[in-house]
Amino acid sequence: LLTAATLSAPSPARAAPDGAREVSFEVFLGDRAIGYQRFLLSGSGGEVRVESRAEFAVKLLGITAYGYDHRNVEVWRDGCLRSIESTTNANGERYRVQGRNAGDAFVVDASSGERRLPECVGTFAYWDRGKLATRTRLLNPQTGEYVTVSLSPLGPGTVTLEGRRVEVERYALRGADLDITLAYARGSGEWLTLESRLNGGRLLRYVRTAASRSAAG
Repeated sequence: LLTAATLSAPSPARAAPDGAREVSFEVFLGDRAIGYQRFLLSGSGGEVRVESRAEFAVKLLGITAYGYDHRNVEVWRDGCLRSIESTTNANGERYRVQGRNAGDAFVVDASSGERRLPECVGTFAYWDRGKLATRTRLLNPQTGEYVTVSLSPLGPGTVTLEGRRVEVERYALRGADLDITLAYARGSGEWLTLESRLNGGRLLRYVRTAASRSAAG
C-alpha cells in the first residue's frame, strides 16, 4: 500500500533505461526524513510495466525502531492489471503477493491464501490519477486484500517544493483505515505529493524529488 517509503537518507537519482521514466519521492514521518519510494515506468502502446521499491527506517536514539522494505512489479494492459509480484518485510513480518489474469478473473495468491477477483482490477496506482478515478475497489499490493475506496476532489491548492509554490489539484482517497490526500500538478497531472494520517495522528508524507519533477514545470 502507500505504507511504503525508505531509508534514513533519500535514494540517489538513477538514470532510467531508454524509454522508461522514473518517479521518485522522499518520504517523511512528520518533519523527519525516513526514506524513499521509487517507481520505474516503461512500456508502449496499451501496456505499462511498473517496478517500485520502497524502504524506510524509523530510528530512535540511533536504533531502528521500525523498518520497511517493499518491492513490487506490476504489468498493466489497457487500464487493467495483468500481473503482480511483490514481497514485503514490514519490521520482520513478511508478505508476498502474486497475481495473474486468468481469462474471466484475476487470481491472487497471497500469504493469506488464494482468491479470485474480477477480470479487470487495479492497485493503488497513485502515479496515474485516471486509474484511481475509475475504481471503487483496489488491490493492496502488500497484503493481497481487495479494499473498498473512494476518490473525491478537494479542489485547487498549492504545495511547496524546495521553496517554490506549485499549483495543484488535490484529492482525498478514503476507505477503511485509509486517510490519504494526493496532489497533482495542475495542467500536467503529475503526481507531486501524498499525505497519510496514521494511527496515533502521525503524518506520513511523500514529496516528489527534483530529479523526477520536470513534467511538473
